[in-house]
Amino acid sequence: MWRYLVSSALRERGFAVEEFDGAESLLASLGPPGTPGRPDMLLIDALMPGVSGFELCRHLCASGTLQDTPVLMMTSLDDDSSISQAYESGATDFFIKSTHWTLLAERIRQVLRQVELRTSERAPRAASPTATDELTGLPHRSAFLAELERLIEAGAHGPQADRVAVLVLDMDRFRAVNESFGLRTADELLARVARRLAGTGPHAAARLLGDKFALAYGGCHDETGIGAAVARVRAAFADPFDVEGQECFLSVSIGVAGHPDDGDSAVLLLTHAEAALGEAKENGRNQVMRFVHREAASGRRRLDLNNALHRALERGQISLHYQPVLDVRGSGSWSVEALMRWKHDGHWVPPSEFIPIAEESGLIVPLGEWAIRQALLQLAAWQAWGHSVGMVAVNIPTQHLGRSTLEATIRNALDEAGLPGRALAIELTESGLMHDVDSSVEQLARFDAMGVQIAIDDFGTGYSSLSRLTRLPIDTLKIDRSFVQQLGIAREDAAVVKAIIGLARGLSMDVVAEGVETEEQFARLRAAGCHRFQGYLFSRPRPASEIEAMESAVRDSLARATGQSRGVTTLQD
Repeated sequence: MWRYLVSSALRERGFAVEEFDGAESLLASLGPPGTPGRPDMLLIDALMPGVSGFELCRHLCASGTLQDTPVLMMTSLDDDSSISQAYESGATDFFIKSTHWTLLAERIRQVLRQVELRTSERAPRAASPTATDELTGLPHRSAFLAELERLIEAGAHGPQADRVAVLVLDMDRFRAVNESFGLRTADELLARVARRLAGTGPHAAARLLGDKFALAYGGCHDETGIGAAVARVRAAFADPFDVEGQECFLSVSIGVAGHPDDGDSAVLLLTHAEAALGEAKENGRNQVMRFVHREAASGRRRLDLNNALHRALERGQISLHYQPVLDVRGSGSWSVEALMRWKHDGHWVPPSEFIPIAEESGLIVPLGEWAIRQALLQLAAWQAWGHSVGMVAVNIPTQHLGRSTLEATIRNALDEAGLPGRALAIELTESGLMHDVDSSVEQLARFDAMGVQIAIDDFGTGYSSLSRLTRLPIDTLKIDRSFVQQLGIAREDAAVVKAIIGLARGLSMDVVAEGVETEEQFARLRAAGCHRFQGYLFSRPRPASEIEAMESAVRDSLARATGQSRGVTTLQD
């Protein structure tokens, strides 16, 4: 599905796209350098079935097949090691999977421009004019990286082994300037921002993309020198900008990385500074964040949590919270998704923190078995008390899917709860399900025979082909929340949502939209033909004891949906 979405989006933006099912078909079709029809660029998914994208890229480099053909590695893995692995395998650049298709298209064009620039530099003529950004006059990423490498080299061989500071910054809520004054005024403001940044004395500067800039400062003798560079940049924004006669104060979020502590190459330093920028924006914006090696900073906490997690279940610290899934087709029955929660030392540990630890340690399997049994027993109790909830969904991790014990666990839990197979839905991630399709087909067919419902979670973010999808007994596709949350903001996401709903309808599958938070998202999804919804607009995840509050929220939402006009807004608006 991800390949389909990417190729469709790029074709809409004027690119000629040729698709390959995997590494073998690509290698068979990719001729030697100079072959007519050879692609200008390769987009490789890091998590392909069989051979990984990293392995494929290394093979292409080692065989000399790539030569001047750039590779953009597309990955959902945004950890530092994966980013480094992408570059080490020979990729020219990487792109974190998202539906920001305009950003992807611009990244592709930028990489192609860099290749053209390098080619032109080999010839005895002036450098290509694309080496600098037309709006600000600043260099692009490739030229910045080259200059940064020279700074690092000069600092390493200097008399005091000077440090180099790399700052990546962007304007907080700059979109408001675009919306209030228009694109032309916003561009003029960016040009003035660039001039102020140049006045802080950087040894290298670049406009990376949009309102994001990179600066490098050499000659920083110690951490105080790096701090002084940051202070100069922040001082550059102390005075307001004049925008059409109005004072406009801009705040910036800044990510900082320093050589040699945070990386020994230009690419690594820039990557780490961008990672630190992400942390700064998450911490409330108008912040400065220094890159912290996560392995060192969080290693002890991960070890402590891993040790505590081994005892968490027997100590009663693990519980299930339930989030309603609303069906507006008027059957009166509704369902819930069971979500695991851990309260450790009086504090809730985020699932995004403890689930990866459970997966790495193997604890996810016993935790998953417990969750299946607990969720079904709770559903049986609710139904015995007269509540109308008809089904519970439980997430099944990839490690658990391939085990022969999973089938026995589900069958025993259904028997113990006295429930039919249709009372349970198992949710599987798209990437995990496609890892070994042949084995998945056999196992899921047995679940299907039991009446168990099968759903693909976070659909649209993984690597799946339609031919593989049709082989699996899938009942439901769950639209990933990243697409839903951009409805009404990004036109591309509306197209993705419509495509998924159309695909599901064509394959006689149901659709659930996750992460619905606003009435506008709800209305647009209904207009597109979606009938089942989940999100904070209807109810947050609640403990089992709050079943009455969940049921009341479902009734209120259904009543609101019944009185809601369906012709007010569409995904095309």
